[in-house]
Amino acid sequence: TVDEIGIELRSPGSAHGQPMTATVDRVNFDDVTTGIRLYSPKNETGSGLDLTLTNSSITADEHGVSVDYARSRVGGSHGIGLTADNVQITAGQGLATGNGVSLVGDEGSGNLDIRNADITSAAGHGLLRQYAGTQANYIPGWNSTIADTVIHDATGDGIRLEDRFTDSAFRGSAVSTVNLDSVKLIDNGGHGLYAEQDGRYTSEVRPLLIDAENCLVANNSGDGIHLDGNRDATGALPRLDLLNVTIADNGGDGLYTVSSATSGSTATIINTIISANGGDGVDLNDQGVTPTITEDYNDFFNNTGTNIIINGVGQALTVPHDLEIDPDFVGTGADPYDLSPTSLCVDAADALAAPGLDILGRTRPMVSGYDMGAYEVQ
Repeated sequence: TVDEIGIELRSPGSAHGQPMTATVDRVNFDDVTTGIRLYSPKNETGSGLDLTLTNSSITADEHGVSVDYARSRVGGSHGIGLTADNVQITAGQGLATGNGVSLVGDEGSGNLDIRNADITSAAGHGLLRQYAGTQANYIPGWNSTIADTVIHDATGDGIRLEDRFTDSAFRGSAVSTVNLDSVKLIDNGGHGLYAEQDGRYTSEVRPLLIDAENCLVANNSGDGIHLDGNRDATGALPRLDLLNVTIADNGGDGLYTVSSATSGSTATIINTIISANGGDGVDLNDQGVTPTITEDYNDFFNNTGTNIIINGVGQALTVPHDLEIDPDFVGTGADPYDLSPTSLCVDAADALAAPGLDILGRTRPMVSGYDMGAYEVQ
């Protein structure tokens, strides 16, 4: 217990081509300002920051984990990355601005891999990943994998992803990917998941692919999932694949996307329950381009707005296997969105697409067929 940063590693501002890595295992920081901070005030070609954190607990007044570097002076292969497994992070306890996990840098391409984590912040986002490109050169896309993790009760968004490019000649054709597997985004004060591709010019930005399987996105104050592909930049192409996801009781839309005038968003939604959201179930709102939606074997129920709306026009459910019935959630405690054995969502999913496990690691199928949503009835 220290009233300061638990661990801080700073690279010298004059470093050239010197990556910095840190491995931290079995630490317990309580009442620190920031738990772990890696910081580089000036990055040059080939530099980068990487942190591996395992079997640890952090309670912090500001950020739980912070990996960041200042604006790069020279284009090149930079990266910031975090690998975390079996960690508990509670941030923002001093009510100053602070995220559970904060990764911020210019032109980065490092990977993010978080597993078996419990993350919250009383004064910020659960997870913030922000890149701000400033160089007129090609920057590769970044990859993120989050699995078996709960991000909850943050005052901001559960997960917030920002690509902010400020150079009018920026080129970023590589796809950035976010893979979510058995993740709970619940009870957050903003959106469950927010992703922004902010070109600020009409130049290209990186396409973004979000792939979610066996996830619960529920009871967030904003939208369940909100993808802002930038209305002006070419190539702003948010793509979303949902498989056996439960999106319920969010204050806004279950799923909202907006893209640019020269590209369109794409959504593939299979075996998913979208229920009792305060806005539309699915709202694809592109600028002058018709978005693409492929959906079947889903249950849309009691959303305040329209089940599916595309560019302001409501869509009828015409696929043969969709339902519009009460999913009949009967779970308790940490899993209130477990299905009743008599729910019509039981045995109603597409067996060819369904994963072999549910969000709790239970085998699918358990009865005669696969169930819709993140939970398989036992």
